[in-house]
Amino acid sequence: QIKPGSSPVKSILNMGASGTIQPPLPGGSQALTDIEPSALSLKQKISLGGEHVLDWLGSQHSSSGNNLHMVGDNIFGQNKENAFKVFNFGAGDKLATDFNPNYPLPEPYYNKFWNDWTAGKFQFDPQTMGSFVNTAEAIPDQEYKEQYKAYAASLYKDDPASQDKFLNSIVARKKSLRKDFDKFIAELYTKKTKQE
Repeated sequence: QIKPGSSPVKSILNMGASGTIQPPLPGGSQALTDIEPSALSLKQKISLGGEHVLDWLGSQHSSSGNNLHMVGDNIFGQNKENAFKVFNFGAGDKLATDFNPNYPLPEPYYNKFWNDWTAGKFQFDPQTMGSFVNTAEAIPDQEYKEQYKAYAASLYKDDPASQDKFLNSIVARKKSLRKDFDKFIAELYTKKTKQE
């Protein structure tokens, strides 16, 4: 598990359609809908950073404040059914604070989090996300592919070439996770320095 304590997501087939299912969160959870990133505790910010790593890994861009919930020091993502929706074999999405494929629905909470951090509204060390990246990188490529084989088959029925292309693309995303976030954070540091 890449993010300890996270709400597990399983892919399912329901009447021939692929989807995801998660257990309900424990009572007392609160959505981040009206919570400013600066109001989060340090542990919650680190947990949110881990959730962002997970969502980029799974090309999941519908994590608005409605879909992110606080339970104590943890932030849990819910409603992951849009994973890989705009992936297009790795060419359909981007790791950027202006990316919102759900428009006019609310943007990902991460966009506000990182824009506020860049504007100096709160302190956060992005290096705290490294442990989540390390855990993802440690998953053997073949094991990672195996976890997604049934999902790939449901996305590209009777198209083994596209199934293989998808599986290779998600492994490529896993392998580029550190480089992707290094580039993303470096660009934000450049903006942050100009604003200070």
